Amino acid sequence: MGLLTTVSFAKSNPNLWENLAKLKEGQEIRVDKMNHAVVSGKMKKFSPEEISIEIKTQLVVIKRAEIQKVDKKKSKVKNILIAAGIGAGVGAVMLSGESGDNTYYGLVALPILSRGGAGVGAILPSHSLVYMRP
Repeated sequence: MGLLTTVSFAKSNPNLWENLAKLKEGQEIRVDKMNHAVVSGKMKKFSPEEISIEIKTQLVVIKRAEIQKVDKKKSKVKNILIAAGIGAGVGAVMLSGESGDNTYYGLVALPILSRGGAGVGAILPSHSLVYMRP
């Protein structure tokens, strides 16, 4: 029971360094350093003192004291699909209240709104916070 509580707490508290242990090797991450530099690469190793990331073919070790926050990269596909669905839903609602010639305009609007929603989804942030220095 204690382990379950600790895991649940770690998931909801971004100030825990131990959250980095949940990252998988090779997962794309972004590290914001204390000197305001931003480094992106693939997660390699985690320890209580530092993390190692691969940038292109070079292994970079960053000390815990140098890190302001770490984000993991998420797939944009989910954002795109959700926003496209919302756009299509708006188009369907518009279409449901129309009749006659207005039905044509609703049918034209449906793919436009769906594509517009997909465009919005593509520009939404695709990173989620894993760790932030307290």
